[in-house]
Amino acid sequence: MKKTVVLLSLIVSVVQGQQFQNVPSTSYPALEAILNAKPAVATGSVAPTANCTAAKDLYLNTTTSTWYSCTATNTWTVFGATGATGATGATGATGPAGPTGATGPAGATGPTGATGATGATGPSGPAPSGTGFVRVTNGVLETPSDSIAESKITNLVSDLASKQPAGSYLTANQSITVSGDCAATGTTSLSVTCNKTNGTAFAASATTDTTNATNLSSGTVANGRLATAIRTRSIPMLFTSPSAGMIPYIQVPFSCTIQAVNIASDGSLTLKLWKVNAAIPTVSNSISTSGFAYTGGTPTRITTLTDLSTTSVAANDYLTFNLSSVTGTPAFATVNLECLIP
Repeated sequence: MKKTVVLLSLIVSVVQGQQFQNVPSTSYPALEAILNAKPAVATGSVAPTANCTAAKDLYLNTTTSTWYSCTATNTWTVFGATGATGATGATGATGPAGPTGATGPAGATGPTGATGATGATGPSGPAPSGTGFVRVTNGVLETPSDSIAESKITNLVSDLASKQPAGSYLTANQSITVSGDCAATGTTSLSVTCNKTNGTAFAASATTDTTNATNLSSGTVANGRLATAIRTRSIPMLFTSPSAGMIPYIQVPFSCTIQAVNIASDGSLTLKLWKVNAAIPTVSNSISTSGFAYTGGTPTRITTLTDLSTTSVAANDYLTFNLSSVTGTPAFATVNLECLIP
């Protein structure tokens, strides 16, 4: 390093030559104080490294045009070096409000609320007007009418019974028209006669004609269609010189229901009925409680059969009347069961 001592005038000329261009203006008072002290000025192309006397020496780095002063013994300090950070200034005034931000996305759907209270019942609808019969179709009242179409009649009696309570409701100015398979007569009461089905007259058969047997030309007639007298069968038993303990047997090939017991004898006796299917009956097969008591002389028909535990006879049952007691020495006794085929 080359050290040169110059006059103050020379230093001033150097200043005028803008050698102090890198010294901040805030450092001019300190620089002036040093210059007034007539310091020694040294120059070099690098930062100063030589010893120095405080407040007496200056140094110019000619490469960077940076001035240094000796601020303490052997301590060089750049003029205008950044000092310590000052205290934080007061908070500035609040700026104007920024623009409104964009609308955020829709939130999730909340839970379903509770069911509200039931509303009040609405007013009743208008009642049908007019007079006559009223039908309900699919829950709706039809317009009243004085007649009912044939297509709506499946069973006139039950149809009318289901529409109004029992009683007479027809008056002189009302009527019911029936056509097709049935005909009706009457005013305050109605009589209906049907002699066809779907337009075809009833056949003269055993299933539909029970009043004229000449209409039956073929087929089988069920027992129930025959008269009671025809379906009643006689099951007879004959005792010669009857005595107590006699047990005659008879087999019945058909099923029937006992209707009466007929007894005739010239003596007095008591009879008990035994019955069993497909075997010879014994006392253990008795269906009598006390038996039928008979006093000889007049034939008797007994229709009160409460003494019997059953009146049913099955096909292939074997029957016998046991003479549990006999009074005197009768010459005969006949017993006849009346049995109705179902």
